[in-house]
Amino acid sequence: MFDPTIFDNLKVVLEGEIYDRDLDQEIIILDRTDIVNLSDMSRMYRIKFAEKKGTAIASVEFQLFMSHKQMYSEWKQDFKEAGCDIKMIFAWPKDLSGCKEWTESSIKRIWGEEVLISHETRRTTSHSGITVVQYLVYLEFDRMINEDNALDLESMVSYALETIRILPAI
Repeated sequence: MFDPTIFDNLKVVLEGEIYDRDLDQEIIILDRTDIVNLSDMSRMYRIKFAEKKGTAIASVEFQLFMSHKQMYSEWKQDFKEAGCDIKMIFAWPKDLSGCKEWTESSIKRIWGEEVLISHETRRTTSHSGITVVQYLVYLEFDRMINEDNALDLESMVSYALETIRILPAI
């Protein structure tokens, strides 16, 4: 019989929460990727969505990752080293780099002071000369998560929606 890993269990919880909100027509799922990397024996699950109401200009991507070391630790029953990393990438189709301090303080009001935040403004020019600007905010945590944090994933999805709602107000 298949024994699901911490990654599998957290992926099911996260995916279920997001798909329930999609079924309720609160959000729209834009992309989903489930990767088993056989070269380094890692797993990654990414799911990207936007709010369905309004113009839905902002999106968020959840990334759940389990390295080969984390997976091996779980197989050895060494649960202090077993777990997953989770990261969110928020994207807005405009340059908000001038509002970096306000953005960070707004995000920390929602997510707490311990969240690690980084920013990037990406400009891509097409062959026809059209430039597309995208402002990205990366949220990471300085710890792994495991099944003990499964119920926190529901709150994280709610916090993510709150985050994409506040920044377009700039």
